[in-house]
Amino acid sequence: MSRNDSPPVSEHGRRFYAILGRADGLVDVFLDGKVHPISTDDGATDYDISFRVARGIDPTCYGDLEAHIRENYTDWLDCAEVVWM
Repeated sequence: MSRNDSPPVSEHGRRFYAILGRADGLVDVFLDGKVHPISTDDGATDYDISFRVARGIDPTCYGDLEAHIRENYTDWLDCAEVVWM
């Protein structure tokens, strides 16, 4: 993937999505990663991480999957599962 075709990056260097291939030829699309600081009882800060994932996407159905994600980003967010770590 060339730099021009890479996922969009915000002014703070944050990537908005990542596409990871799977052994079965499908891909998982990871979107909208966020870090959530949490104050603990002892005054320290802990962190939770959330992201959205659309699993088992057949990239051949979209032609240019990257362009489709960029053009329909909100729709991809709406259909993706929220995962917490």
